[in-house]
Amino acid sequence: MASRFDSKSLKFSDLPIHVREEVQLWNDILKDVVDKKPLHPSVRQIALRQKVSVATVYRKLWFFERYGWRGLVNRAKFPMNPSAAPHPFQVFLHRLWLVNKKNYKTTHKQIVAMWKGGARIPGYSKRPEANSSTGYPEGWTYENLIYLIKMLEENHPEDVELNFLPHPGLLPMEKENPSQ
Repeated sequence: MASRFDSKSLKFSDLPIHVREEVQLWNDILKDVVDKKPLHPSVRQIALRQKVSVATVYRKLWFFERYGWRGLVNRAKFPMNPSAAPHPFQVFLHRLWLVNKKNYKTTHKQIVAMWKGGARIPGYSKRPEANSSTGYPEGWTYENLIYLIKMLEENHPEDVELNFLPHPGLLPMEKENPSQ
């Protein structure tokens, strides 16, 4: 089974600039420590310098050793199979994210709940079909929705500015209160 980090077709130049910069930074840092013995002092030093946990450095090192620079790609920022979501859907999703106070998790739950409830989803002329493995439409994973929001902000700033206008009927999702 192929790993989601193992795409040989992915080129470094395909990555958005912000992802490319992060991958390059970690690539430069980790290539110098891969063969160091003992490893832990170097890992601790990197963790302090980069303001991340030691576990994060070890995890990045593990992926780097197995997949090279491709293992350093943050899949929340650049999913392996980004959806080909219609632009009006991306704008609607971004607006929903703003209404939900920039909370990705709540936004993901709400868009899936809207879809499951049979609501008309902007950008789709007919109801998107469910993916058999996830139970919701293809490309609507949590990671892909984060990617769609960030790509809209990066590639269509004019649409992001319009999203600060209120959308009639679009309300934030209520938080469940277990004490009631």
